[in-house]
Amino acid sequence: MTIPNNPIETFFSIPTAYFPKASPDGEWVACNWNTTGRFELHGTHLPTGRRHQFTDGEIPLHPENVSYVWAADSEAVLYRGAEENTSWVYRSPVEGEKERLFSIPEDGLLWAVNPVSGLIYYRVDDTTLRWRNPTTDEYGDFPQFPGLDTQIAATCAVSPDGEFVAYSSNPPQTNTAETTFVSGLTTYITRADGSDPVRVDVPDHGKRLTPVQWHPHEHKLLVERDDGHWRDGRTCGIYDINDESVEWIADMGAVAFLHDGDTILSGAPPRSATAVIDTKGDVTDIPCEGLFLDCSGTEATIGGNEFVLQRSKEDRPYEALYHNLVTEETTVLFGAGYEDREIGPDEFVEPTEIQFPLPDGETAGGLLYRPSERDGETPAIVFFYGMSNTWSRSFRPEVQLLVHLGYTVLLANCPVPGWTPEEHDIFNAAGSWLRDQEGIASDSVAAYGHSHGGYNVYMQAVLHPNTWDAFVADTGVVDLRQITLGNLRRQLGDPDENRAEYEAMSPITHMDGEVGSPLLMIHGEEDSNAEQPRIFERALQNRGWSKGDEYDYIEVQGMGHKPKSRVKQTVCWKAIIEFLDYHFA
Repeated sequence: MTIPNNPIETFFSIPTAYFPKASPDGEWVACNWNTTGRFELHGTHLPTGRRHQFTDGEIPLHPENVSYVWAADSEAVLYRGAEENTSWVYRSPVEGEKERLFSIPEDGLLWAVNPVSGLIYYRVDDTTLRWRNPTTDEYGDFPQFPGLDTQIAATCAVSPDGEFVAYSSNPPQTNTAETTFVSGLTTYITRADGSDPVRVDVPDHGKRLTPVQWHPHEHKLLVERDDGHWRDGRTCGIYDINDESVEWIADMGAVAFLHDGDTILSGAPPRSATAVIDTKGDVTDIPCEGLFLDCSGTEATIGGNEFVLQRSKEDRPYEALYHNLVTEETTVLFGAGYEDREIGPDEFVEPTEIQFPLPDGETAGGLLYRPSERDGETPAIVFFYGMSNTWSRSFRPEVQLLVHLGYTVLLANCPVPGWTPEEHDIFNAAGSWLRDQEGIASDSVAAYGHSHGGYNVYMQAVLHPNTWDAFVADTGVVDLRQITLGNLRRQLGDPDENRAEYEAMSPITHMDGEVGSPLLMIHGEEDSNAEQPRIFERALQNRGWSKGDEYDYIEVQGMGHKPKSRVKQTVCWKAIIEFLDYHFA
């Protein structure tokens, strides 16, 4: 095994590629790739292999915050960037200098470009879809686009003739924060300027009905119905505009039309590329693993036989791929580039699927990572994230880093709703099970979680302190009465009417009993809930705890809810590993 000189920086500096998108003419593929040390938009010219970098430091650091689309003429990408504390839409061509087009809110998202007129469609905020003519600077807002929640991947699709736009929105009767995600989105069709909106109203539309792509030649729309959680329950279908009916094709997610609209590129959730389906529902599996996240419709396909997507496996970082259905060949367009690096795929460990028993006699699953070379018993750490029935099988540098350093890691599934007593019982069961496994140091088992997982760690510290030997609460909340989260309100109801439920599910309420130690609390200085760990720290100090061996609190300067750069990732995980090594030495 290769031993890097600085393993933390080495693992977090592995290049990853996100959100590949094909140009309308099929000659270019753009991708958000951090091979330069930060994420930038890059392009590959498929006929020649020529590379081009579109951005230079002005796009957000974290790939999930990057928003871009191809221009209608395929000669440039349009993206949201920041300069002088103002967000702009930029046009960066494959030849020539980039230019600023117009300002845009910091959280604005680019959805689509009209293939005929060049109008740009983008979300101004959580309530408004807007069109803008980049040449004349004229703009207008769409009607009835209320209440979008950033958890929802709302979509906007423009017809090939440029006449119509299909977009997802909340029906007016469900326009409340509590129902946005559950009652969710339905589809509207308007003229190109947002006029004459008509709701796509089918009797079996599920909880959410979203448009994916217009048919290349007919007034039909590829749609996707979501009947449950975002990871499952998807059905693809074709909506006929003329007779206002939908034909459901298969119980799989919809990605794009292929073969001139005769077949559908589809896959099992979360929209994995697994099959081509004809209009009769006959399925042909394809030998290509990967996901379509922020890419669908014409952005995903090249002609009728090729498409782009991103792939990640437990032992393989995110890559951007190009697949040919005829030759069945898959090419990596943007990847990790291991040739010049200290580590490669041979150092990455694949997990084993496990089941652990629950108090009610049922079982829950998880992914167990073991060091490939171990001598004797290893310390262990369980990763939490409630509201996650199944951990996605993707590459996680922090997990591979821990395993490389000799830790066993368990990603514990949680097949119950969040903010419930049951989720805390499940994570307690996961820790108890792992402690009893062969090869695990029974006095060195830690609990770790970020965001909702951090909240779960706090709850383990106050409800099940003796199950764990250390606790790492990364950006968790402790007093639910002081935060406003849509998923919290949906689970527990109105906080004024259900105060007892909020108190029972708040870690700070349970400080009178034993509290687990040692505890590391990490939080971003710029996080909207930055006061939460301070509340817990004051409560610990009131118990007589002192900062040091019993607990540590680290506030990361310049960081929000999560680290968005390699530097911040390194800072956080350096602190976590030093904490674990110190207490498990």
